[in-house]
Amino acid sequence: MADCPSDHRLLAYIRNTCDEEEAVAVGMHVEECTACRERMEQAAAGDGVLSGLRDVMAEAVNVAAGDAVTAAGPAMASTLGKGPSVGADRNIGDYRLIEELGRGGMGVVYLAMQASTKRQVALKVLLEGPYASEMARRRFEREVELAAQLEHPNIVTILESGITSGLYYFAMQYVSGRRLDRYVTEQQLGTKQILELFRKICAAVNYAHQRGVIHRDLKPSNIFIDAAGEPHILDFGLAKFRDEDGEEPEATQLSMPGQVMGTLPYMSPEQAAGAHREQDTRSDVYALGVILYQLLTGRFPYPVTGKLHDVVHNIVEVQPEKPSAADRKIDNDVQTIVLRALAKEKDRRYQSAGELGRDIELYLRGDPIEAKRDSTVYVLRKMAYRYRVGLSAAAVFLAVVGIGLATVLVQRVGLQMAKAEDLLAQFADMPAAALTGAKQSDGRVRRYLAGTTERALFSDAEPRRVMGACSGLFNAPADFWRSVEDGPLWSGGEWLELCEFPDELKTHLLTRLKDKAAAGTDRQKYVAFCVLGQWAIPDVEAIGLCRRAVESENIPGVVMAAAWAAERMGSPVVLSSRDDVFVDDCARLTFVKVPGCTSFRRGSDPSDPDRWPDEDRPEQGVPIRSFYLATTEVTLARLPDMVNDATLREAFGEDAQGINELDKMVYELRADPQLDPSRVALTRVAMETASVYCTWLTRQGEQLVPRRRYRLPTEDEWEYACRAANEGRFCYGNDAAYARYFAHCDGSLASHHRVAEHMPNGYGLFDMHGGVWEWCDSLYPPELTGNPALAGMTLYVRRGGALYLAAVRCRSAQRNYGGWNVPYSEVLYWNGLRPVMELIEP
Repeated sequence: MADCPSDHRLLAYIRNTCDEEEAVAVGMHVEECTACRERMEQAAAGDGVLSGLRDVMAEAVNVAAGDAVTAAGPAMASTLGKGPSVGADRNIGDYRLIEELGRGGMGVVYLAMQASTKRQVALKVLLEGPYASEMARRRFEREVELAAQLEHPNIVTILESGITSGLYYFAMQYVSGRRLDRYVTEQQLGTKQILELFRKICAAVNYAHQRGVIHRDLKPSNIFIDAAGEPHILDFGLAKFRDEDGEEPEATQLSMPGQVMGTLPYMSPEQAAGAHREQDTRSDVYALGVILYQLLTGRFPYPVTGKLHDVVHNIVEVQPEKPSAADRKIDNDVQTIVLRALAKEKDRRYQSAGELGRDIELYLRGDPIEAKRDSTVYVLRKMAYRYRVGLSAAAVFLAVVGIGLATVLVQRVGLQMAKAEDLLAQFADMPAAALTGAKQSDGRVRRYLAGTTERALFSDAEPRRVMGACSGLFNAPADFWRSVEDGPLWSGGEWLELCEFPDELKTHLLTRLKDKAAAGTDRQKYVAFCVLGQWAIPDVEAIGLCRRAVESENIPGVVMAAAWAAERMGSPVVLSSRDDVFVDDCARLTFVKVPGCTSFRRGSDPSDPDRWPDEDRPEQGVPIRSFYLATTEVTLARLPDMVNDATLREAFGEDAQGINELDKMVYELRADPQLDPSRVALTRVAMETASVYCTWLTRQGEQLVPRRRYRLPTEDEWEYACRAANEGRFCYGNDAAYARYFAHCDGSLASHHRVAEHMPNGYGLFDMHGGVWEWCDSLYPPELTGNPALAGMTLYVRRGGALYLAAVRCRSAQRNYGGWNVPYSEVLYWNGLRPVMELIEP
């Protein structure tokens, strides 16, 4: 007890009459000292000043505006529930309690031994047991549900949960170690060591975010460091789930509007204000910023003790003190990283924990970081707004000088670089205004803008690449095309930002696009024709370039992009066969030659937040031989020939289901004379129909010169062709927002899928995403369906998604399945096929 605070110090801590340093010291002690928590309970029980506060906290609602808070936060909450006592014979289910490890506002955590496995675990038990409120029970169950979804080496693993004798509990991995802040202090870690450790924490938080889980209570006491120096994040008691639109599903919301959730000193402005709907992954980024600030400086970025309304005001309004003011050894880049994470406005923070971790990694490698300090223009604008009442321009200038920005204002280079950075950001939001601003700037600003644009074009951060893509053709065209050729703009797809440009800017770039369409590399030509086609400006010279490319080029991606662009400009061209493009009169389809590779592994990356369990990549890749694949799905062009062919009807045998569906489509085709059968996909196709069609077509193709046969692609061939040498989630990159340029996949309820309306992928293939599900000649394992009724059935793979689905369900790796021949009522309407053509050697 010699190290325990006196009764006088404890009461001063409870009443918040001690200074911040004393509050932190006492608060850290009582979090680990059971005896002092019991003393606090006794002291607080007779203290009238605190009785109301304790009652409010016990009900888990807002603290009244006049009450006091301390830097330690949860100390009072830890005294509100007793929890089971620890003793030699005290068991909870299969677990024997050994000692209490800690308490919070909702539960108590014990070190326990599981009798059946003889392993030590951390056992969390809901306070108040069977008398806990419905809200408390739901939050406890939510913590189990969310944490159980996360399997990451730096996130504590949930082992099991249950209820026994009215006690709600769950067992989790026991981490023997120290809480983050104490570990850093005891190990006397330097700045780089802290950042190395913090980078791992950011990666773990980012992993949770990618799976829709927002922690909302990140703080040093919820991050433990084990004996090996590895961090472990725990306590998801206040976490919430974010759906695909970034909102928490209404049925799972456990927070009331205006309710303050979290530990106040580490809250983001939107959390402290009780703005529940404003809280997202960037709220966790802010908490990480507070933690990093505290680890580097030993204090908070602003005062966090005193009256509650004062603390909330500091969090919401007061700008953080620069870390270098507390420790001059903190350099500018580290300071910039911390302050970017602590931006009051969410849009000015790092947009993910991954971005924060990436900048830390860049700093540790000695590379330039992506974050930039707030520009002078931005600071002045904020200053003018804050002092807008009765403040003249001269007064604003004096105020700026007063806070130390006079040096920046008189340094011409600093101003010019800041303006260049602002212009770069403006190109992504208001490109027309940014272009005007760039033209009106002096030569040095434009040179800085060119350099800043070049760095953005090759950045690992997607928001920076978007800025670079929007600015590139204006300010660094050579670097733009270099990034398209074999750099981040190609792998990420940000070149598609050009498609968003307003009409008044397209004329400025038309000449540069035409130059690349005429004399660029194959990939640059493909991109140029795709953008020209999307713009659909009926420019005579551009149309001429399209015609020449269709006539003379041999790269399928370039040929098909040029043909598509010409049609979009109102001047369609006729394709002719050449080495890698085959216009097939038999199938009435165009086929392109897909290049082969020595090894290909299908499937999605484990980090893809939209991946399904059946998308695991096989351990071994497979070789892909070059093959001809149809540029579109089979259309209605040959439908009348099919249904009138006796051999086709014979192929279906006694079961006429497939031919009946074809008859129905012929009737619909004749009833709608506006339909162009060569541009409407054949649908309602079962696997049997797809196979019979290929056999029927082969019989005719074998009689032609050159002789040819038709088949369905394998699943590996299909995905390889879909990706078109892009490792992202789609044929162009990762961002689902760009899918609209390549696919019908927008939840449409259209009655037909019109082929080749969107740009082709890099291999010249249309509608590989969305449109209709396409059959593959590969079996789908029934056990992956999770449906016992399908066990033992022969199932086949379908790929590509369909127009009624969202883009994330039409990714390159998305899989589906179906049977050989089932009643039409059980066959998905949007089934089709895209055949492979094989030329038969003479």
